[in-house]
Amino acid sequence: MSVGKYKNILKNDTVTYGEVRFECVHTAFITAKVMFDHFGKWNRALVQRDHHHLILMWQNVDLFSDGKRYTVVTDGRESPIITYGSFMAFTQKGEDIIANSLAGKDKIVNLFKKWIRNNDSNKREFYETYWPMYRNYTKSSKNN
Repeated sequence: MSVGKYKNILKNDTVTYGEVRFECVHTAFITAKVMFDHFGKWNRALVQRDHHHLILMWQNVDLFSDGKRYTVVTDGRESPIITYGSFMAFTQKGEDIIANSLAGKDKIVNLFKKWIRNNDSNKREFYETYWPMYRNYTKSSKNN
């Protein structure tokens, strides 16, 4: 597992964000799958040009059943060199919990560690929801 700050360019603006990456996993979708298994379908799907999958966002999620709401974004990469699943977490006010080492960072990281460790790989609902949506997206983007 690694924690870092990363930069990305979105519409000519450089965005810096904190991301937790879980390496040595079997699929780049692991963080999305465990979020889906606990909270159901995501609220938004985002696309980056160099990605071969969708970035998924869950908004207004009560991760710890304590009334505090978060936005969680999942991502990941699969290549012959590295595979990792990752997540970013934000407060209700949009503050980057990982990049700014805000209160609750370790608690959220430990929650994802637990979920990944206890993941039931036989549960396929995430993939049954994700892949048809992804195929529809790629068809529509080819037609534009």
